[in-house]
Amino acid sequence: MTDGETLSGGHYRLGASLTGDGAGRVTVRAARDEWRDRDVLAVALAPDGGDTPPSPDALSRVARDIRRAAAASHPGLAPADDVAAGADRGLWLVHDLPVGVCGLADDGPVAPAVALRRAVVLAGALGAAHAARVVHGRVGADVVLVGGDDAVWLVGAPSGVRPPDRPAAEDDDTRALAATLLDAGTDGSEPELAARLAAVLERVAHAIPEVPGALGATLRRELAELAEVAELGGTELGGTEALRSGSPR
Repeated sequence: MTDGETLSGGHYRLGASLTGDGAGRVTVRAARDEWRDRDVLAVALAPDGGDTPPSPDALSRVARDIRRAAAASHPGLAPADDVAAGADRGLWLVHDLPVGVCGLADDGPVAPAVALRRAVVLAGALGAAHAARVVHGRVGADVVLVGGDDAVWLVGAPSGVRPPDRPAAEDDDTRALAATLLDAGTDGSEPELAARLAAVLERVAHAIPEVPGALGATLRRELAELAEVAELGGTELGGTEALRSGSPR
């Protein structure tokens, strides 16, 4: 769909792409809520795993996941306000987020302390989604958005994906998040902290847990331990002030 096209009978008007289109990409677009005069984000969904119009069952699954994700309530999990349909019957998940956000891939490398803080928030957000029995299924740089003050959000979580093996699918989400954060890299400062963070992400990105579904807890624990070590280590590990400031809002 092109800029200016509308969803749900003119309720929303699509704007510029925030993450880029193409095969294997999740389409995230700026949009305008014409009825309520506000800026929103629209995330294209493919709950049936393809490009065909969604089935009635898929619509029910998306609605169910929105209710579940809304109850999860995490600062790094962007709540979905609505599901909109395009002229091609494609589904779009509508998020209410601040103006000026961009995709993780467009943000550029950041200091290791900032990357660690973002990782802590995103791992917690994914854990909150999983606790609400919502599997993302498409975790990647396209659905990680960043804003001012190093705020970070995971979008597109109420995807309507119904995995045959939920614990394994949750582990897939976690590995995908670790790989995404690893690929984002850091800016070359604080080399010891950068190396330790990369080691955690590399390990989780390729891990097969003994207990299926446990990988998310492992990632959250290791990131929390690293954040604690970094703060206690002072300038030796760097990033102390950034870590003290807490999670992005």
